[in-house]
Amino acid sequence: MRDIEEIKNLKEIFNDHIYSVIKYGFGKRNFLVVVNDMDIPYMMKIRPYIRRIRKQKNILILTKENVSKKNIGVDFLNIKLTSVVIYGQDIFKGASIDTLRLKRQIKYEANRILVNLRNEILDTGWKRSLKDILFSVIPRVLPLIVAHLYVLGEKIPNAIPDTINRYVKHNSDALVLLKIRKDISQKEVEILLKDSMVFLEKLVDL
Repeated sequence: MRDIEEIKNLKEIFNDHIYSVIKYGFGKRNFLVVVNDMDIPYMMKIRPYIRRIRKQKNILILTKENVSKKNIGVDFLNIKLTSVVIYGQDIFKGASIDTLRLKRQIKYEANRILVNLRNEILDTGWKRSLKDILFSVIPRVLPLIVAHLYVLGEKIPNAIPDTINRYVKHNSDALVLLKIRKDISQKEVEILLKDSMVFLEKLVDL
């Protein structure tokens, strides 16, 4: 019933532009709305509604042309593997995935995250801010873990801890992610940041 109401609301906003509505992510909490086209006048028209929706939920808007069915990368793979079409067509149907290309992208993205983490640590002025940086590690690396599990031929679980646990069987350095929790001391934060960077360094050398 709730999905029906969501679709009705989205159709009222997008009119006849909708190609499909997809729920994705762990727990299927995110929405992907694929539209047939989206020029500037149309974007200006729907902008107030989208801003209002985004205060309550995560919603991503794409056009059909944004999703290439050839060699899907890490981001779209994460959506595809956790997606459920609740209205319209499956934008990912018939998509091809080049595992070798995907592996190269995992290494590239791991290096990019590593560079950014180091610089954020250098930029922060307060030790307590290091905890925020540490907490950002899991959402940053989770898409890479999902992609690597796919490359390894593993089924993706429907919960984040289960996904990390499954990945630990292939990469013991990922254990650091299971140690990140809210009630950690400042000393633990620094140790876990160090271990997180070791994990990323080894992922770069995948």
